[in-house]
Amino acid sequence: MHPRLHIGLHAGLIAAAATGGALIGFGIARDAPVLPINAVAHLLLGSRALLFDGFDPLVTLLGATLHILSVILWAVIFALLTARLSTRAVWVASALFTAGVYLADVHILPDRLRPGFERVLTTTELLSTYLLLAVSLALAILLLRNSSGQHDRQRDDLRRARDTGWLQNATMAGDRESDPTT
Repeated sequence: MHPRLHIGLHAGLIAAAATGGALIGFGIARDAPVLPINAVAHLLLGSRALLFDGFDPLVTLLGATLHILSVILWAVIFALLTARLSTRAVWVASALFTAGVYLADVHILPDRLRPGFERVLTTTELLSTYLLLAVSLALAILLLRNSSGQHDRQRDDLRRARDTGWLQNATMAGDRESDPTT
């Protein structure tokens, strides 16, 4: 898998967990923990998904799956767009990108294609969810990018060691030291 796609996928999972947790928290405040998640299922089940305020195996799992997949899609796009940006620029890009996602999700897309949770959340809760999306995307991208860089450096160090024969020579020397016949 291409490194940028890998970072986007993992960042999407992190951001989906953060925003999904917020949606459940806002639902708990209404004594309907999964209502905002269930609302997302309207994408495939129509407006009747908005009637389910409790757990329903089909509606809740479908809503959660659609939420995760949509956040992963946004995160992969964001990862591809910000691959070469500095840390500060990633934060700015995240704010602008998420503002665009908010505008698309809530104001541009037809009702049938909107996330659905905008129908059950207050404006403050909705804006908080998108703010959390911006922060979690930027943070995840930067952490994963740094982590990926460390793995790349370790892999490059091993390749250099192998190519120079250092690793092979060190292994052979270690074998001679442990061999009782020498």
